[in-house]
Amino acid sequence: PRKPTLKQVEFSAYAFNDERVKSATDRKTYRLPNNLPSVKGKVYLISIGVNAYENPAWDLGYAANDARVIQNVLSEQMAKSQQDYTDIIPVMLISDYEYQNGNRTLINHATKRKIQAVMDKLAGKNVEPTLLADIPNVHQLQTAYPEDMLLISFAGHGKADDKGHFYLFPYDIGIGKGKKVTSELLKRT
Repeated sequence: PRKPTLKQVEFSAYAFNDERVKSATDRKTYRLPNNLPSVKGKVYLISIGVNAYENPAWDLGYAANDARVIQNVLSEQMAKSQQDYTDIIPVMLISDYEYQNGNRTLINHATKRKIQAVMDKLAGKNVEPTLLADIPNVHQLQTAYPEDMLLISFAGHGKADDKGHFYLFPYDIGIGKGKKVTSELLKRT
């Protein structure tokens, strides 16, 4: 981060093996150059809420609204303390049903590919424009830098497996049968 009061940054790294045993933590201090100009960052608020799933047995009633509330509260709080940031960019990835004139329509931004596309965009990778086309505010996303703040919230189903890996369930977890967690559901792609 490029702040006038910051003179050094500490990096730390550690690893876990398959049995969840943590290695020793290695730390390195990096002294910032004296003539580094100060830069204000941006705040990226990525809120994911999944009410609607491919398998309706998994559907929820409040997750999408929880994501909206989290987004609104964080936006308001960040706006009050915006002294360190130039912009607050809220991005909503919602899978939910919208009802108009008695018709039910699926709003579906919380898919694996769209969530990955937003993360790739923030990482500075090239992203297929059609993946991001209908997501509000996504045109404001840029590569995130150390002076930026990235807040990601998720409201929906999830599962921890026997090895301690935690999975968040986006919309496209498969049709399945009932509400059973299968190895297919937990595959990483």
